[in-house]
Amino acid sequence: MKHGEKIAYPVLLIKEHLESLLLQPDLKLHISYDIACILKRHLESSKQESLLEKFSLALPAFHTYAHRPSCQIALGAKYCNQNGMTDGEQCERLWSYLRCFSSITKEMSAANRKDLLTDALYYYGTKKIEKMPMLLCKRLAKAQKQAAESEEHLKKLLDSLPILVSFDDVSCWVEEQRKGVFPETESLPDDAIAWQRQYVHKILYNRQLRQSLMMDNATEETVVKNVSLLRSSEKDLKEFEKLYNIKRRWDLSAEGVKELVCEVIDTERIELVRSLRIMAFERSFLLSLKRKYADGQKLAKSLSSSINKKVLSIEKLLQPFNKKVLYLNSFIPGMREKVIEKRMAFDMDSEMYTQLEIVNVDPRIPICLKVKAVNLYLTWERSLEEITLLDRDAENVIAFILHERQMLQSAIGNLAGTSSYIIGSRSLLYEELSRLTFFCSEDHFLV
Repeated sequence: MKHGEKIAYPVLLIKEHLESLLLQPDLKLHISYDIACILKRHLESSKQESLLEKFSLALPAFHTYAHRPSCQIALGAKYCNQNGMTDGEQCERLWSYLRCFSSITKEMSAANRKDLLTDALYYYGTKKIEKMPMLLCKRLAKAQKQAAESEEHLKKLLDSLPILVSFDDVSCWVEEQRKGVFPETESLPDDAIAWQRQYVHKILYNRQLRQSLMMDNATEETVVKNVSLLRSSEKDLKEFEKLYNIKRRWDLSAEGVKELVCEVIDTERIELVRSLRIMAFERSFLLSLKRKYADGQKLAKSLSSSINKKVLSIEKLLQPFNKKVLYLNSFIPGMREKVIEKRMAFDMDSEMYTQLEIVNVDPRIPICLKVKAVNLYLTWERSLEEITLLDRDAENVIAFILHERQMLQSAIGNLAGTSSYIIGSRSLLYEELSRLTFFCSEDHFLV
């Protein structure tokens, strides 16, 4: 590697792994990568979507919190099927082990450094193999305990809800949570982009610019900017009126035009509420994560910063719409459009969100209880997957050990003679055979 962590390197490694799996079509490749979201976008933008169908991507557990809620839900290890309870941080554990050699190797030549790290990695791998049975048993016991506890807690939570909710309903909530971040927005009908509504929208924008110039607290910089925008708006309006043969500019308070104004505002409100719902959900998601940590912890501070940014984004979206609504209510007689309050925008259980046809929301179940139920359900589901995967791993380990024993016994049988070399070789092979015999014994698995 002559450059830093370029995205081309993981793509090359993935392709090599996929080629090695051609002879094993039953195996599914699961990849954990610190910036899996960027890797996925790179493959999509470089027209390599076919690769994404051959493997699954996930974010490592400890790196997940550095990503946006949309990334955490799309690629978080807990949300990815067939990952079990794997946290994806295996490489970090290896780097932690090798860190103790940094002070030793920094004064070495390249050849000696390579030899030392090779020995260290060989020792690390050998110890991993020796501890494999015990590790599998511990992980299996932990997964079984976690599955039982999460199932019990989830049942208690569902029993406490005001309506009957099953595990299948919670599974649907997982999909709702995904839609909260990735809403399936419906395309607007054709008449929603008719020229009349476009014209009304342009007039509204022009009037707001004129009103901003009359404000006493406007700074000189703001005035200069708004004057430039107003000139562009006037030019745009005149071209539009010429195109549709409009002799006189419409009065927004006139009968017929007023209804169009209401329709334009309603359309903008729906689109705004959809955007606000995504941000409010992300804020709620970040708040649920922050509750797990004490206020002074570094991770809690990072989450607080993300929450504050999300709050500012919501306020920034609300401000121009509410200004427009207040302006219309002031100069159009009978106009009674409502502004969107901050508390309603922050509350995922507010009426303006439940009225959206994005998901089927039951107002009797608070969003915080839904999030808690979803987390318990995902933990239970991943624990069951972990049990299945560990059973398969145990079978593979036993098959590997039996194969190694068979090869050792065959090698011992092929050594005939009484020379010191033959006797020493047989002694070493018997020692390795004894180690493997204990390795697959019941006592070793129960250590």
